[in-house]
Amino acid sequence: MSNKIYNYNPPSPWKHTVLKPLLFLYPFCFTFDFRGEFGGSFSQAIMIIMCAALTVFIFAIEGIKSPSRDFKLIFNTAVVISVGLIVALLYSVPYGQIVRAALPYILLLFGIWIGRVSCQSYKLAGSLYNALIISGIISLFFRAYYATSEAGITMEEMRYQIVTPVLPTLLAYVLSASFFSKKLSIYSITISVLSMVTILLSITRSYVITFVSLFILIVYLVIKFNNIKTHYEFIRIRRFATLAIPVSVILAGIVAYIFRPDVFDSWIDRLYASRVLTVYGNDINFITRIAEAEGIWNSVKGDAINVVFGMGYGNIYEWEYKYAAEVESVSVNMLNTFWAPTWVPGHSPFTYALFFGGLVALIWQIYVLLYPIISAIKGLNLLKNSSDQLCLQIAIFSFASLVLYLSQCFTSNPINDRISAMFIGLTIGINSNYYRLIKSEFNK
Repeated sequence: MSNKIYNYNPPSPWKHTVLKPLLFLYPFCFTFDFRGEFGGSFSQAIMIIMCAALTVFIFAIEGIKSPSRDFKLIFNTAVVISVGLIVALLYSVPYGQIVRAALPYILLLFGIWIGRVSCQSYKLAGSLYNALIISGIISLFFRAYYATSEAGITMEEMRYQIVTPVLPTLLAYVLSASFFSKKLSIYSITISVLSMVTILLSITRSYVITFVSLFILIVYLVIKFNNIKTHYEFIRIRRFATLAIPVSVILAGIVAYIFRPDVFDSWIDRLYASRVLTVYGNDINFITRIAEAEGIWNSVKGDAINVVFGMGYGNIYEWEYKYAAEVESVSVNMLNTFWAPTWVPGHSPFTYALFFGGLVALIWQIYVLLYPIISAIKGLNLLKNSSDQLCLQIAIFSFASLVLYLSQCFTSNPINDRISAMFIGLTIGINSNYYRLIKSEFNK
C-alpha cells in the first residue's frame, strides 16, 4: 500500500480539505477539562461551546452520512440517550443535574459519529489519530499541574486526581507505535515513562487491571502478527521496543521516587499491608461497589416501567443501607458521604446505565462497547496483508484504546469524565467502521 489517500465512498476534495483540520481540532475541546467546584466554570462553558461549534460545522459538511451507511450504532445510542432525557423530564429532575449527568453520553454519541466520519480515508483517520495522541499528552501534563498547583493536593494525598482520564489512549498509542514502526520511537517511550510515573504517584490499585489488560493485548498481538512476511521491517523494531519496556519501567520508578520517596512503600501498603477491611473481613471498596449497585437496582425494581426505561439522567438514588453498618466499622465519614442521596453517576457504566435507562440502556451499554471490539478484530485479520505503517497503527491504536477503557469499567466509570467519554466515542466510531475502509482497499 502506498501513501496515497485510500477512499471508499470518499468525500469530494473540498470536503476532505475542510474536514481534516476540523477532525484534528475536535479532540482538543476538553483537553483542559477538570471537575470544578459546583460542577462547572466559565472555561468549561467555553469548551462545550467549542465542541458544539465543531460538531455543527462537521455536520453541515457531512450531514448524517456515514461511510458505511450503517446507522444502527448511532441510532441506538441516540434513542437510549433520548429515553434517559425524557424519563428525567417526566420525573421533574432539575435541569442542572440532567445536563451534567447526560453531557458525557451526548459527547459519546457525537464522538461515535465523528469517528465514523473520519473513516472515509486514511488521511482523515490519521488526522484524528494524531489529534487524540497530542490531546492526551497535553491532558497528561494538565491534570498533573491542576492537581498539584490549582487544587492544592499534596503528594501524600494524591490519588486518581493526578492521572488523566484518557490514559488508555496514551497506552494504546505506545502499543501501536511499538508494534508497527519502522524505527524505534523515542516519542512513544517518553509517553510510556510519563504515563507510568503518574500511575505510580497515584497509588491507585485499579490501574493494575489496566496493565494486566495491556499485557494480554501484547500477548494476543504477538501471536496474531508473529512471523508475517509483510511485517518483517516492523518485527525487527518490535524486538527493540520489547527491550525498551523494562528500561521505561526503571526510568518511571526513578522519576516517581524523586517526586515521592515513599512511592514504593505506599504501593506495598496499598496492595497488601494497608488493605482496608470491614468488621466482616470484606474489602471496603468491594462492599461500597456492591452497596451502590444494589441501591441502584432497588431504585428501579419497584416498577416494571422503571426496570425497562430507568429513572432518567440526574435522578436521585441511594446506596443499599444494609451495608451501612459494615462500612461504619471502617469510617463514619465514609458512611456519611456515600449514604447520602446522590444524583452523581455511579462507579460503573453498566449499573448507571441500568439506572438512567433501565434494561434498554444496560443492553445498549454492553452492545456499544463490545460490538466495536468485534468489528476491530475483523479489521485486524485484514492487516496481515498490509505493510502501511499508518493503516496498521490506527487499527491497533483504536482497538487497544477501547479494550483498555473497557478494562477500567470494572472498577470505575470512564464515561463519567467528559474528555474520556469523547475519546471513547471517537474510538468506538473508528473501530466500528475502520475495518470496512481496510477491506475496501483490498477489494480494489
